[in-house]
Amino acid sequence: MLDLSEDPKQENIEICKEYLKKMAPLNLWLEMEIGITGGEEDGVDNTGVDNSALYTQPEDIWDVYEALSSVRLVNATSVA
Repeated sequence: MLDLSEDPKQENIEICKEYLKKMAPLNLWLEMEIGITGGEEDGVDNTGVDNSALYTQPEDIWDVYEALSSVRLVNATSVA
Protein backbone atom coordinates (compact mmCIF):
# COMPACT_ATOMS: atom_id res chain seq x y z
CA MET A 1 0.00 0.00 0.00
CA LEU A 2 1.47 3.29 -1.09
CA ASP A 3 -0.11 6.36 0.47
CA LEU A 4 1.00 9.47 -1.38
CA SER A 5 -2.38 11.16 -1.01
CA GLU A 6 -0.73 14.24 0.50
CA ASP A 7 1.45 14.66 -2.60
CA PRO A 8 0.20 16.46 -5.71
CA LYS A 9 -2.00 14.12 -7.76
CA GLN A 10 0.27 13.91 -10.82
CA GLU A 11 3.34 13.23 -8.67
CA ASN A 12 1.41 10.55 -6.78
CA ILE A 13 0.37 8.88 -10.04
CA GLU A 14 3.85 9.02 -11.59
CA ILE A 15 5.50 7.51 -8.52
CA CYS A 16 2.87 4.76 -8.38
CA LYS A 17 3.37 4.05 -12.08
CA GLU A 18 7.10 3.52 -11.51
CA TYR A 19 6.37 1.14 -8.62
CA LEU A 20 3.82 -0.75 -10.72
CA LYS A 21 6.35 -1.19 -13.55
CA LYS A 22 8.67 -2.90 -11.06
CA MET A 23 5.95 -4.91 -9.33
CA ALA A 24 4.02 -6.20 -12.35
CA PRO A 25 6.70 -8.67 -13.53
CA LEU A 26 6.65 -10.15 -10.03
CA ASN A 27 2.85 -10.50 -10.08
CA LEU A 28 2.53 -8.09 -7.16
CA TRP A 29 -0.41 -5.75 -6.66
CA LEU A 30 -0.20 -2.06 -6.00
CA GLU A 31 -2.74 -0.33 -3.81
CA MET A 32 -2.56 3.44 -3.95
CA GLU A 33 -4.31 6.27 -2.16
CA ILE A 34 -5.69 9.10 -4.26
CA GLY A 35 -7.92 11.91 -3.10
CA ILE A 36 -8.27 13.22 0.42
CA THR A 37 -10.41 12.30 3.39
CA GLY A 38 -12.04 14.63 5.85
CA GLY A 39 -10.99 15.09 9.43
CA GLU A 40 -7.58 14.36 10.91
CA GLU A 41 -5.50 11.24 10.32
CA ASP A 42 -1.80 10.56 10.82
CA GLY A 43 -1.15 14.19 11.71
CA VAL A 44 -2.82 15.55 8.56
CA ASP A 45 -5.77 17.82 9.28
CA ASN A 46 -8.32 18.13 6.46
CA THR A 47 -11.19 19.45 8.59
CA GLY A 48 -11.30 22.71 6.60
CA VAL A 49 -11.59 21.05 3.18
CA ASP A 50 -14.82 21.66 1.27
CA ASN A 51 -17.05 18.54 1.27
CA SER A 52 -17.20 18.54 -2.54
CA ALA A 53 -13.42 17.97 -2.67
CA LEU A 54 -13.36 15.06 -0.23
CA TYR A 55 -12.55 11.51 -1.20
CA THR A 56 -11.66 10.21 -4.63
CA GLN A 57 -13.27 12.12 -7.48
CA PRO A 58 -14.24 10.52 -10.82
CA GLU A 59 -11.58 12.55 -12.64
CA ASP A 60 -8.97 11.15 -10.23
CA ILE A 61 -9.91 7.62 -11.23
CA TRP A 62 -9.72 8.51 -14.91
CA ASP A 63 -6.26 10.04 -14.47
CA VAL A 64 -5.02 6.94 -12.65
CA TYR A 65 -6.50 4.67 -15.32
CA GLU A 66 -4.93 6.67 -18.16
CA ALA A 67 -1.49 6.58 -16.53
CA LEU A 68 -1.40 3.01 -15.23
CA SER A 69 -3.20 1.19 -18.04
CA SER A 70 -0.06 1.42 -20.18
CA VAL A 71 1.87 -0.77 -17.71
CA ARG A 72 1.97 -4.34 -18.97
CA LEU A 73 0.60 -6.70 -16.33
CA VAL A 74 1.65 -10.32 -16.21
CA ASN A 75 -0.97 -13.06 -16.04
CA ALA A 76 -0.11 -15.20 -13.01
CA THR A 77 -1.04 -18.42 -14.84
CA SER A 78 1.45 -17.70 -17.65
CA VAL A 79 4.48 -17.24 -15.40
CA ALA A 80 6.87 -20.18 -15.47
